[in-house]
Amino acid sequence: MCADLDLTLLRLVQFPKQLRLYLKIIADKLPFHYGWIIVSLCILGNMVGAGTTFWTMAVYIPLIADEFESTRTAVVSAFTVGQITFAIIAPFIGTYFDRKGVRGSIFVGSILAATAFFLTSQAETVFQVFLGWTLLSATRSLLMDLPFNWLITRWFVGKKQQAALGVITVGFGFGGAVLLPILNQIASSYSWRASMITSGTLLLIVHGLLIPLLARNTPHQLGLTPNRSNQEESANNRSDDLVGMTVGSAIRTPAFWIAAAGLFLFYGGQTLSSLIIDFFSTSGLTFGALAIAITAWIRTGLRIPLGLSMARIDRVFLLSSLVCLSQGLGVFALLFAPTGTPLLAWILLWGVGGAFAPMIGPLITTKLFGVKHYGAVSGAIQAIGFSGQMIAPILGALLFDIRGDYHLSFMIYCISFALGAILFASLKTPKITAHETTPHSSA
Repeated sequence: MCADLDLTLLRLVQFPKQLRLYLKIIADKLPFHYGWIIVSLCILGNMVGAGTTFWTMAVYIPLIADEFESTRTAVVSAFTVGQITFAIIAPFIGTYFDRKGVRGSIFVGSILAATAFFLTSQAETVFQVFLGWTLLSATRSLLMDLPFNWLITRWFVGKKQQAALGVITVGFGFGGAVLLPILNQIASSYSWRASMITSGTLLLIVHGLLIPLLARNTPHQLGLTPNRSNQEESANNRSDDLVGMTVGSAIRTPAFWIAAAGLFLFYGGQTLSSLIIDFFSTSGLTFGALAIAITAWIRTGLRIPLGLSMARIDRVFLLSSLVCLSQGLGVFALLFAPTGTPLLAWILLWGVGGAFAPMIGPLITTKLFGVKHYGAVSGAIQAIGFSGQMIAPILGALLFDIRGDYHLSFMIYCISFALGAILFASLKTPKITAHETTPHSSA
């Protein structure tokens, strides 16, 4: 018995080394760079992370409001005030990523997020929903967007990095196009509680098991170099040369605050997705989930080709401005009527323009400040930018409770997108000093 136990413990101790050896053998035999496996894992991680913690808010809000006989404002606040926690910890999480990598953090995040889902599913009051979702919001920076963007900045270089950053955003689209209908069906057929339990289980499987097993923080851990174009390879760039501003230097530039304010307005406007199902429902329509799923499919279908096209696009700031305008015009169309031509215009503009939406933050951040300190700088920008996701839906729900419709709320969304477009168009890349471009090996 003791001998069997000792053998089992020995195998557990040796498992990480054996797994790395197996992955290295696989990486050496693949007909393509292992970085594209990382891209696939990032897509899957973003899909499950966004599908469970972002897209489904639109499903939960009316169901929880009806069950607890609460106002929309109270329920929306319960889901969005948790962003304060996210905003506070995001810069620290990003700094930790730069020092230690993301693999272990993703695993821990899955455990915490699943616990938050399981606890929230047992809530008996709106306040308990607020507490559970606050814990979940604190884990979001470990589950989607930031950790996977960070991985791409380590596994890819130059134009391929820009393309990969665009491609992995297809996961956000899959979250709405694939997971939203499934979780919505579970909530409709059983309950929102069952949908949350399903979400927590998915996070444990994908973020808690699959990604930690197959992903590594850097290509060097598998004896590889970052993936780059042939042209950049021939330029004899060192594989471990990471350049970019520190977060302290970045926040002293006007570009940081202009970008953060633009992302605040842009991300706040994107929270229209959390109100749109209720908007269609109060307008007497029953296909809100279907309409948003169609836009998600449009975004999903376009993100891979558009992401790959990022390798040939240099005017990132102009692109971001045009994306903002497309979203604003789409919302403006709904102000006329949620049916017919206006609805079709919203679906096309929200879908096509929104295909670029998750690319905006990481592309602007890397374009302005480089990648050497991406985790810290991106975390700081996200702390400001994503706080728009807290204010905008609460304001929209409050105005609905006061007025009984979403007309004024949607007009404010339009103005928000227009101002964001102006700010993005005014961005200019600051000069990175020689001290900050010193070669540095990441975790």
